[in-house]
Amino acid sequence: MDDGRGDGRELQVLIDTQWGLFTQSQVTALGYSRNRVRRLVNSGAWITVLRGVYSIFTGPLTRERVLMAALLYGGGHAMLSHRSAAEEWGFRPPEPTAAVHVTVPYGKSARNQRSTARKDPTVGTRLVAGVGSSLHPGVVVHRSRAHRHIGVEGEMPRTTLVDTAIDLAVSESTPEQAVASLVSSVTDRSIRLTDVREQIALRRPYRTARRSARPSTCSRTEFSRFSNSNTQPTSKRLTGFRLPSDRVWFRSTDAHCTRMWCTGSELAP
Repeated sequence: MDDGRGDGRELQVLIDTQWGLFTQSQVTALGYSRNRVRRLVNSGAWITVLRGVYSIFTGPLTRERVLMAALLYGGGHAMLSHRSAAEEWGFRPPEPTAAVHVTVPYGKSARNQRSTARKDPTVGTRLVAGVGSSLHPGVVVHRSRAHRHIGVEGEMPRTTLVDTAIDLAVSESTPEQAVASLVSSVTDRSIRLTDVREQIALRRPYRTARRSARPSTCSRTEFSRFSNSNTQPTSKRLTGFRLPSDRVWFRSTDAHCTRMWCTGSELAP
């Protein structure tokens, strides 16, 4: 097996369908031993993008290849999540220097991967441009027991629009920022509150509720009754989010401005 020649035709299929990227396990199945892969990498014919993930192209990675490499690193059930999924959904700009976020099923062994840099071949005379420059920004791996409920299949599997909004909120550093993030996503992306409720219900038994928000709505009358603000909203559209501490944030949007109100006691740390 160590001297196996490998199946070039099947490798070409991987190259064509995975943006020129493949994993050690994939090429091992085609007859490429670890020793042969090591020789190809050491000669500069292939480059190591992430641990166990290789590219046949030695030039700079496009954004699509960066994302695909992270998915391959995460394994067959990995999906883009958090900011990386938001990028694919179109409501966060790409961050080329930020690590790619992926979510895998609970129990998978994939771990966070540091950023990688381009290396000079250790054997042969092949010249490689940009030695020492950044190759891949790295991977942040999340795990979910609700994995089967939160994904969308496709060339670049990702979390659903609703789950992406929830993940962005949960990843914020404070409850206030979490609420603002979720309200912004719900409002700007026209996400239905019923969909948010349903997904949180699916995920609640498996996730920490410390920074997650439970969406709720209220009428103008209820808002006036609960609000401790001296300024009453001028919009008919009110959206409220209740956190575990029972503090409620409201966002009122009209044609001219957006305002935020909060009610209830201080949030628990």
